[in-house]
Amino acid sequence: MAENKRYPSYLSHFPILSAVVANSTGPVLELGCGDGSTPMLHEICRPTERMLLTVESDRAWMAKFTHLAQPWHEFRIIGHDTWPTQGFENQQPWGVAFIDHGNGDQRHNNLEDFACVDYPVWVVIHDAGGVEHYKLGAGLKMYKHIYKFTDYWPHTYVCSNHKAWK
Repeated sequence: MAENKRYPSYLSHFPILSAVVANSTGPVLELGCGDGSTPMLHEICRPTERMLLTVESDRAWMAKFTHLAQPWHEFRIIGHDTWPTQGFENQQPWGVAFIDHGNGDQRHNNLEDFACVDYPVWVVIHDAGGVEHYKLGAGLKMYKHIYKFTDYWPHTYVCSNHKAWK
């Protein structure tokens, strides 16, 4: 598919992710640094010093963003194959969890883990149009509400078990 007219493909989540974060409360979890998402989330969280945790498995890639570190914006490096064993969903009640890390074959684990929490959380997953590629099918079925943001490719989904995104 061709590049979007308004956004390069790696920024196709910008409109919906920024809207979800701006219209929610609670800490923000970013699973995977990004040229677009990390600076954007930093700036949205900056005015109120909203807690933001950015997690990455590629140390060199994360180094591009660590200059943004603040007491309210923490960076954490993890092992490449340990995405599903981190228990992010249990570390605290997140307001938003953004899943866009480079270990795509493990994204479904994070999606499934957040479906089982007992607190309201918005789960935003980039590249969700590749449901088969990322094995997201079973995880998506665990959510009561899925908003499919398909204005730009690749698609981004907003998942929730507490209410629908409108």
